[in-house]
Amino acid sequence: MLASGAFSRAPNLERILIYLCEKHFSGEGHQVKEFHLATEVLGRPETFDPKKDSIVRVELHRLRKRLKDYYEKTPTEPIRILLPEKTYVPEFQVLEAALEVPVIVPAIAETVEVPGSQAKKARSPLIAPAVVAAVIASILLAWMVVRRSPANTFEKSVESAGITSLPDTTPLPVTAVAPPTGPEIRILAGHPPGNYVDHHGKTWSGDVYFTGGEAVNITTEIRTRGWDANLFSAMREGNFGYDIPLQPGSYELTILFVETAYGEGRPLGVESRRVFSVLANERPLLDQFDVLSESLDPNTAWTRVFKDISPAPDGKLHLKFSRSSGGKAFVNAIWLRPGTPGRLRPLRMVCRQQTYRDSNDVLWDPDHYFHGGTQITRPHGAPSGDQFQGERFGHFSYEIPVAKGKYAARLYFWEYWWGPNQPGKGGVGSRLFDVFCNHKPLLLDFDIIRRSPRDQTAVETFHGLEPDVRGVLALDFVPKNNFALINAIEILDESK
Repeated sequence: MLASGAFSRAPNLERILIYLCEKHFSGEGHQVKEFHLATEVLGRPETFDPKKDSIVRVELHRLRKRLKDYYEKTPTEPIRILLPEKTYVPEFQVLEAALEVPVIVPAIAETVEVPGSQAKKARSPLIAPAVVAAVIASILLAWMVVRRSPANTFEKSVESAGITSLPDTTPLPVTAVAPPTGPEIRILAGHPPGNYVDHHGKTWSGDVYFTGGEAVNITTEIRTRGWDANLFSAMREGNFGYDIPLQPGSYELTILFVETAYGEGRPLGVESRRVFSVLANERPLLDQFDVLSESLDPNTAWTRVFKDISPAPDGKLHLKFSRSSGGKAFVNAIWLRPGTPGRLRPLRMVCRQQTYRDSNDVLWDPDHYFHGGTQITRPHGAPSGDQFQGERFGHFSYEIPVAKGKYAARLYFWEYWWGPNQPGKGGVGSRLFDVFCNHKPLLLDFDIIRRSPRDQTAVETFHGLEPDVRGVLALDFVPKNNFALINAIEILDESK
C-alpha cells in the first residue's frame, strides 16, 4: 500500500498507519492511547491536552477515509487493513474467493516478561482454513523480510530504491563548496517598518519593496519546525508583487508560508481551496501552488527554495503573487542570499538550538525542518567532534526544502546512551532503526554500535537523492528497537 503512492502526500497518515500496525504486530496495540499518537507520532509536546487539540481525532478520520478510498480503487487487494471507529487497533481482513465470509486476523501473540512477576503467555486463536493461514504466513514473512533486511541484502535494497551509491565516509568537500558571501535580504511580509533579530541571530526587515495586497496579522499558534515564531506573525495577502533591488549575480531564494485559514475541521475548507502562483521576473516558480496540500497540516511552517535567481535588466527581482483559484495569494517571509549558479548552497545542520562553528571555521545551522522527536544536548566528550553533541531522538522526520537536482546527504550518529560503558548499558542490538529518504530505504536495522564499536559514532553518506513533488528531501527516522536518533545532517547539491 505504501509503495503504491497512496500516502505520498500524507506523511502524517503514513506515520500513524505504520505506528499502529507495528504496535499491533508486537502485541502492544491495545496499549496505544491518543496521547501516544500525539506525542510519539505527530510531534506534540508532553503537555498535549486532547481537550484543546483534536489533531489525533482529525488525522484518524483522514486515515480511515484514505484507507476507504484506497480499497475502492484497488478492490482486488487480498488483505484489507481496517481501523474501526473508537479504537486504535487495526484489523486485517483477508479476502479469499473460496470463503463465504472474510476472516479477521488476530494480533501476533508474544511472551511478555514483566520484572518481578511470572511471565504470562498470550495465545492467539487458530484460524481454521489452511489456505488462509498459508496466505497470511507468506505475506507476513515477506513483510518481515522487507522490514528486517540483514546486512547482506542492504546493497540490493538500496539499488532497488534507485539510490546511486552506497553509504561512504568520504568527507564532503568544504572549501570547494564554501557558500558565496555578500549582503542578504530578509523581508517579513506584512510587518511594520523596522528590523527584527530572530532567535538565531539573523536580522529581518519589516515589509518593503511591495506593491498591492494588504498586511494581515496572524494570532494563531504556529508549529514552526525550528523557525522563529515571529517570522509567521503576519503576512501579505491578495494580488501583489515585490520589486527587490539586487546587485548582479546569482541568488538563492527562500520563501516561507504558513496556512492558517484552511485545513481539516475549518469552515473555509481543506486542500485546493487556496491556490495561487508565484512568478520571478515573469518566470513561473510555483504554479497552482497550495500550501496546505504540501505542508499537509494547517498552522505548520512550510518552506520552498529556488536557485539561479537573478535580477532583471532594471536591477530588480520582480516577484509576483497572484490568485489562481479559491482564496487569496499570500506570503509570510522572503529571504535572498548570494548563490552559486546551478547549485544550492550547502546545508549543514546540527541538532542544537543555536548555530555551531566547527574546527574548519564552517558554520552549522541550528535544528530546522523537523517533525516530531525530542531535541537534547549531550555532555561534551563526543569522540569525533562537537557536531555530535546535539541529538534528536524518537520517531521523527525532516522535510528539507531543495530545488530540483541531485543531492548528497551525510548523516551523523553518536550512540551516547547505550553501550557497555554508557549510562544505559546494553550493547549491540540495543538500538535499531530505519532511515528513509522520500520513502526509499537508506538504512535498514541500523545499529550504531555494530557499525562502529570502537567509538560508537557513525557517518553515513548517500548520493543521487532527488526531491519529491513538494520540493523536499523527506528523511524519516523509524524506530525498531528503542528510539531512532540523529546528531547532524549535511545536504550538498551535486547537480551538474
